[in-house]
Amino acid sequence: MSSPLVRGVAVLVLFVGLGIQPIRANTVVVPDAFPTVQSAIDSGADTVQIREGSYPERPVVDHAVVLQGIGVGQRPRLAGLDIFNSYFWAIPPLLSVNRIDFAGRIEYTTLYVHPRLLELSFSECSLDAGIELLIEDTNDISLLDIRHSHLGGQSTGVPSVVRMEADTIDGGVSWRTSPGVSIRNCWFRGGSVAIHLFGGPSGAVSYNLIEGYQTALDIEDAENVVAEGNTIRRCSTGISFQGSQAVARGNDIRAEVIGIHSTTVYSTLEGNTVLGARDQGIWVEGGITVTIQRDVVGECGGPGIQSDQAYYELILRNNTVFGNGGSGVALDPRTRVPVRLENNIGFGNGGWGVTVVPAGIVTLGCNDWFGNALGAVDGVAAGSTDLYLDPLFCNVEGGDVTLQSTSPLVGVLGCGQIGALGVGCGVTATLVRRFTGERASDGIRIGWQMGEGATASDVWLERSETMEGQAWTHPLTERSAEGLAVVELDRSAASDRTYWYRLVALEGNHAVVIGPSIVVEGVAPPEFRLLEVGPNPGHGPVRIAFALKHAAAIEIDVFDVQGRRVAPLVSGVWAAGTQVVEWDGRTRSGEVAPTGLYLLRYSYPGGQDRRTIVRMR
Repeated sequence: MSSPLVRGVAVLVLFVGLGIQPIRANTVVVPDAFPTVQSAIDSGADTVQIREGSYPERPVVDHAVVLQGIGVGQRPRLAGLDIFNSYFWAIPPLLSVNRIDFAGRIEYTTLYVHPRLLELSFSECSLDAGIELLIEDTNDISLLDIRHSHLGGQSTGVPSVVRMEADTIDGGVSWRTSPGVSIRNCWFRGGSVAIHLFGGPSGAVSYNLIEGYQTALDIEDAENVVAEGNTIRRCSTGISFQGSQAVARGNDIRAEVIGIHSTTVYSTLEGNTVLGARDQGIWVEGGITVTIQRDVVGECGGPGIQSDQAYYELILRNNTVFGNGGSGVALDPRTRVPVRLENNIGFGNGGWGVTVVPAGIVTLGCNDWFGNALGAVDGVAAGSTDLYLDPLFCNVEGGDVTLQSTSPLVGVLGCGQIGALGVGCGVTATLVRRFTGERASDGIRIGWQMGEGATASDVWLERSETMEGQAWTHPLTERSAEGLAVVELDRSAASDRTYWYRLVALEGNHAVVIGPSIVVEGVAPPEFRLLEVGPNPGHGPVRIAFALKHAAAIEIDVFDVQGRRVAPLVSGVWAAGTQVVEWDGRTRSGEVAPTGLYLLRYSYPGGQDRRTIVRMR
């Protein structure tokens, strides 16, 4: 038997898109059929469409309804909205709001006689005073879904599931939630706490831009939360984790006091960049298992990485810590747990490269400790394979700690990659002018071009089927030339698999990797969809790859968060297959689009696909 939530979803199709939507059988229009929004709602219509204009009323909604702004100009504006659940049965009321602005707060209140299920959806709206969900029972709300909207002030509530995507927030959100959180591609623009989650949350907070807060991300009672790909600027604390299990992956943090602080039972911190914190860059307190790997932590006032009181296992692998006021790594496990430090770089720190309060079984190997004020290792013996060599960073003064191709840390026998980033500059690397990959009808086509001073015989292609590149192979390809570029056709690549490719060059007697790898995604059967939009976030041109199932008339446009068309990119009939266009970051009037959040819409026969684009300074 289907759940009340499933039955409720079947009742209503959520309306999205710009402009006038298809009219349902029971639809009324304000002010054509009813003079006020409240009278239209009270009529019992399934859908209330509201024409543009300012409506000095605060409607009350107590049943399932769609509220929809129509027209191509300014969106209709209401004084606020009250949602009052008066149902005495378990059918979930659903409220969908599309293309309407609200000057006052959105408030939801429930009767105390019975818990309710509810779904609230806001799309392309402006909620200038935010949302407040006044709920007696935590089971009262099933879903809160906010997309492509603006929120002001502080929004609070107890939704079971929260989905926020491509929103702009002036203030913050505080949600008590448990099974599902998805906050993605949003722009938080200042306040006390940008995102506060508590009550046992699980889910993902990913690819958001967060600027100007005391704390960017505050997670309490975390069950299983992943913070990934967020850009955090001008915040006192970047990420704070408490609870059972949390992962911070690939975040770029410029915090004023602490970059990442975790007290979770299971902590995994990987691929993050933390620069310029006044105290610790990364600070982990407690935890049964702590894994810190591939992080770059530099120019902080205290230790780069500090970990206290681990209870089962502490692993630090492939990190680069440099220029910190304290030691690069400071460990105080306090209990006899196994501690492993492998393939890290500690460079130019004000204390030791690593200092350990001896308590457990500490294993060091393949680390490089160079130029630290108090010395390499304190509290334990250095590993037999540890090094004490200048890593030859590309530009450590500018914060670039990728390795020069001539670094003594490249190709160390028995160690693999040392540090977080690998090779990123050097003579050969600067000669790479082009490195691209794309699907072809008979495989994958890789194109690359070198500048003067390097020949094709010095460079070869390698392939891996894992993001970490743990098993690189030299695929058999068909090589040809297109002008000064080399083209290699990899016929052995399967169409449904994703592959990573890299260029490798011979410098002296060493094989060195030239720059970062590229990825070519596996493809499903052809369909209309956006394939690649990047770099995103970014500040330069945006490359947009899209697919057509068959030749068709299509449109691709860029809109701002107010729903205004900023730049028309594609219009007309295009051939089937994969196509690429570029947005140069300018409006249709030729001006540079300001920093902010934008919506990319790809319209094709029978549907549309959307992505958000974050423009940075």
